[in-house]
Amino acid sequence: MPLSDQDLAVLPPVKARIGTRTALLAAVPVQRPERRPTYIRVADIPPPWRDEFLAAIKGRPQPMIPGEHRIAYAFDWKDWVRGTLRCGDAGPSRLVS
Repeated sequence: MPLSDQDLAVLPPVKARIGTRTALLAAVPVQRPERRPTYIRVADIPPPWRDEFLAAIKGRPQPMIPGEHRIAYAFDWKDWVRGTLRCGDAGPSRLVS
């Protein structure tokens, strides 16, 4: 059941609710199309981590899924959140392991 505007008004900002890498991974749904690689929608990544992730994957291959825009491979997202993306990036800031 979706939250009402009144319910949303009392929730702390997303940044305050996500304090661990596990919570950040859980906050972004992984899309699992048939016969295609799994991917995430960049718009689903909460700020401020969206911009950090985009900077980390700049120049990396992106999946091509018809009808989708600004998406990234799920494995790149998971590796970046875990701090293991092979680009020298330490992963998301302001999170506990």
